[in-house]
Amino acid sequence: MLKIESVYTRQALKTPESIIQNGKPAFGFYPKPFEKLDICGINHAYGDFLLPKFISNLRIKANLVFTFYTSKYIGTIEIFDSKIFGFVEFILFDKETKKKYAYRRVLGLHKRIVPKSTVRATCSSHSKRRHMRISWNETEKKINATFNIKGDRLRPSFCANLQIDTGKKTFARSANVAPALVSRRCSASVQMCGACTGFITVNGQHYNLQNSGAKAAGQNIMPFLTDCGAVLEIRRAYYPLRSHITAVTGAGVVEGKQTSFRFGQTNFDPVDDYRHNENMLFVENIPTPLPPVKITMPYGIGKTWIMQDTESMVDLCFEPIAITRRKASLIFLHLDYQTVFGTVNGTFLTADGTAVNLKNFYAVGKTIRLRY
Repeated sequence: MLKIESVYTRQALKTPESIIQNGKPAFGFYPKPFEKLDICGINHAYGDFLLPKFISNLRIKANLVFTFYTSKYIGTIEIFDSKIFGFVEFILFDKETKKKYAYRRVLGLHKRIVPKSTVRATCSSHSKRRHMRISWNETEKKINATFNIKGDRLRPSFCANLQIDTGKKTFARSANVAPALVSRRCSASVQMCGACTGFITVNGQHYNLQNSGAKAAGQNIMPFLTDCGAVLEIRRAYYPLRSHITAVTGAGVVEGKQTSFRFGQTNFDPVDDYRHNENMLFVENIPTPLPPVKITMPYGIGKTWIMQDTESMVDLCFEPIAITRRKASLIFLHLDYQTVFGTVNGTFLTADGTAVNLKNFYAVGKTIRLRY
């Protein structure tokens, strides 16, 4: 790989015991996540409005995104979680046929289902026809995702069990805490990614992951999928009444190395986003903090997205292939949520100046407009 001098950096800090210390957020980039992704307890989160802390805490919303990729399929599950409203969406995209299948569930008043612990926890959603469960255990060094979804005449049945070994050298993780527009509030996130094993079954067709699937002698060899991995993102933030979010997540194998990235832009990004943001690139187990990335769609969401920064570390184009849209409107709620599958072409620059060239690299884009 070509090496070029990189000028941008975010200093890695030692992870404190908690995100909120003496009522103030501990802003920064941390190679090791906090034991708890908890941002409750900020003093005067809304400035001159001296609201009780339990009322300010109601503005905190959480979301969890688990994205897996193989040589044939990409799947993404997103759980948006607040006390009054939430939704769960799972989308499966077939690279060969370019078809996508969406499964959704809206949650009313409920207990928060996205856990705070990053050491050992489970996040699950259950209904009569759909079961989704994502768990992680630092002691056992594993992340596990289980899906069991019944299909219908338009959508296939889907079943999967995916495991990430967090003890392998290909596993990477990091945490970021950034101001949520102003320094009184914050957005905190944890990202984990690595190679995965297990199996996927789509409409009765079974595939082993990163495994030849060879059975005992004399039996048939099961089909298998290669280049398998997954990315887990957990985020908690003080969302404004009107939120605009655009983000792109990509994962795959580049020159034999597990590679993933996530960057985005919101209307509650910090003023000093050069110093504080959540944009990250991972190559194997090495994280590279990225500068602010500008995402533009000069021809609309269904055409080429341009993604660039001012430090020449990100120069990419995202070509949409399939779009899924979800809209909902109630008295106090308006949601316009679009998930876009496509390919990325262009170049990243790592912290040590190595150029990572992407060609037809699959990624998932999201645009969210939320009034709540």
